[in-house]
Amino acid sequence: MSRALFACLFVGCTGEARAPLERVQAVETQQAASLGVAASAPASQAASARVETHQEATNRKLCDREYTAKDAPKLALPNPKWRAGPGPLWVNLWAAWCKPCVAEIPELAEWSREGGFALLFVSLDDDEREWKQGTLKLGIDDPGKRPPLATSVWLEPGKGRSTFLRPLGFLDTPNLPGQALIDKDGRVRCFRSGAIESSERAAFLALMKTL
Repeated sequence: MSRALFACLFVGCTGEARAPLERVQAVETQQAASLGVAASAPASQAASARVETHQEATNRKLCDREYTAKDAPKLALPNPKWRAGPGPLWVNLWAAWCKPCVAEIPELAEWSREGGFALLFVSLDDDEREWKQGTLKLGIDDPGKRPPLATSVWLEPGKGRSTFLRPLGFLDTPNLPGQALIDKDGRVRCFRSGAIESSERAAFLALMKTL
């Protein structure tokens, strides 16, 4: 058998097997172009890929760990007075020696004012005096200088500290600062290890409104 004949037979066989799908895709592409829109993905691809919503994509970028209302761990505050108001609660874990923590606190206070949500600054300083000095410098020890729904507390080292931090997920990634978003029913819905960015303000405020 000549090489030319063999090549023709080979092309004909493989081409025949793929032709129907290729013709369908070509028609869809041509129709889409005539309408000024992008061609849709083949049905096989559409069936295997779940479309992620905008909110899901945003939350995934904001949170290192995100929980649904069904599987979210419950957070028990050591003192009920720590919760300054109803609705969702933003818990900020910080320490006076942590420069990124100190840098973001004034901005978080502004977000709390704008969003109207309760904000809890929880100090993980080893010594209560360090916490007091840090809050004095930042002005968050003065109710007149911080949002009305913001509270500053010191979490004493010991078993009580571990019990509080475990549901937040902080013990898995013990990096300061830490952000935990608690819904109105007291469940941990989002944990972020690390500082927030100014560019994330709108996304975080939108997320707090859903809690």
